[in-house]
Amino acid sequence: MVSAGIAPTVERNFLNANRGPIEDAAKYDGTYCAECSSGWLQVPQWFLLSLGEAFFSPTGVQFCYIESGRQFRAVSTSFWLLAVSLGSIWILILEPPFVASGISTSTKSWAYSGIGMFGFALYCVIAYFYVPRKNRASINEAARIAKEAEYSLAQY
Repeated sequence: MVSAGIAPTVERNFLNANRGPIEDAAKYDGTYCAECSSGWLQVPQWFLLSLGEAFFSPTGVQFCYIESGRQFRAVSTSFWLLAVSLGSIWILILEPPFVASGISTSTKSWAYSGIGMFGFALYCVIAYFYVPRKNRASINEAARIAKEAEYSLAQY
């Protein structure tokens, strides 16, 4: 998340130092970056995003599948995929106001990084209070305990 905010800032500072400020996008003719290579700034971002997706998505789907009941597995997996798509919809909702306000790419990237950090903090809070399925008393467990209590009373 932090690299997504740092890369545009580094690129902007590099361009401002070498060719002057590039604040006015309407005057951009495509030649200001002829001798700089900003592609290498994107490689760490794409690597980290791909690595995060490769680690997080399969384990998230597995978690949804394992922690849900037998009849609810398909629905919980679809909720997982819905949550992923809602993240993309957030970008679609937030991008037009960012463009209309004229904020810089680095500021926008830091805003998205902040949103990601908020999501991470929310995830940490939810994970702290989460009780795994094997530790939860289920309805069947409660019924079993009630039957055992009834049986033990019937013996006397």
